[in-house]
Amino acid sequence: MAAAVQRVFLLRFGFSGSRDAILVRRAAAPIVHLFGYGGPVIFGRDIPSDHNGRGGTYVTWKVVARSHDELVIEMSDWEGMLGGAGTNYVLKQIDAQWVVVGTRGGWIA
Repeated sequence: MAAAVQRVFLLRFGFSGSRDAILVRRAAAPIVHLFGYGGPVIFGRDIPSDHNGRGGTYVTWKVVARSHDELVIEMSDWEGMLGGAGTNYVLKQIDAQWVVVGTRGGWIA
């Protein structure tokens, strides 16, 4: 599962060129090593109750569907309370590795 999350994270953020902080929300457990991003990734942070994002992007993920050879992970990000988006990434298990093969749906707030 950690390898699948790593691949989705790399696809979503690794090629952005951003060096801003990514704050992984508490709901996005367990902690996994996320590589390929140019800025800091800090775990265990939630959007402050005063709704001030303080310049970070808040990220969470969850598995929304799973079979023996397919996995769908929703990865969401929020820039404080200003706006957010979520995308469902479809992964297939090929030669014992999870490979992102597309997206399904999503949302924008």
